[in-house]
Amino acid sequence: MLCFDEFYFNRHAKKKYAFMIMDFSKKYIIDIVESRWSEDLYDYFFHIPLEERNQVKYIIIDMYSNYKFIINNFFKSAIICVDPFHVVKKS
Repeated sequence: MLCFDEFYFNRHAKKKYAFMIMDFSKKYIIDIVESRWSEDLYDYFFHIPLEERNQVKYIIIDMYSNYKFIINNFFKSAIICVDPFHVVKKS
């Protein structure tokens, strides 16, 4: 089970938000990518073997549309779970 999220990285950078991948069960950060832009995430996940990506059963996200795009293209067997905080916030 993975979590995808972003955090504000640097106001002077072209790409202000970095992307973070976390292991939900073990409560640790797996990796950080310099941006949450689709092109950067596509390039990042393209290099992870399909066998490894197919082991992911659930991915928790906020409702940022790029994450849904990435999951649908790279984690075809994963179920998307929306972070409850963001569900309440959008209500």
